Amino acid sequence: MTLAVATGTLPAHAQQLFGEPQPELAAPAPPKFTANNLLLLDGGNFSSLQLGVDPTTLSLGRDGIVRYVLVTVSSNGNVSGLYEGIRCTTAENKLYARFNASAGWVSVEDPQWRSLYESGPSKHGLKLARAGICAGASANTSVEQMIKELRGEAKLL
Repeated sequence: MTLAVATGTLPAHAQQLFGEPQPELAAPAPPKFTANNLLLLDGGNFSSLQLGVDPTTLSLGRDGIVRYVLVTVSSNGNVSGLYEGIRCTTAENKLYARFNASAGWVSVEDPQWRSLYESGPSKHGLKLARAGICAGASANTSVEQMIKELRGEAKLL
């Protein structure tokens, strides 16, 4: 085992235990979403926005990345969206695209992985990971299981 660590040739199961991610596949195009039946999240003290995940947008890629649309609804009813991914093995998230009604989806130029612990005042990525997206240091077993667990932590709009 020491030799494997020294040479950087860990077996696949050991790579996941040590937080080394699988290679990321190209993210699919942002999915269509709706503000109906959102799994709501607490936006925290710094947000006047209503935050929620459209459960129909949740997907678990072959690369182990969970992708989803986080929908935001302002106090005056404006709806926007963030197409994001969470990589549970490294506790990171990535923003792929932003949506607003006037421009539609706009891709983020050169999206980067960021720690879930540094993801802004609402920490929605961290909340999603803990609420059911992740099971420890790996993605939950299925999208259906993620939704079931998120519903236990969230309420339907």
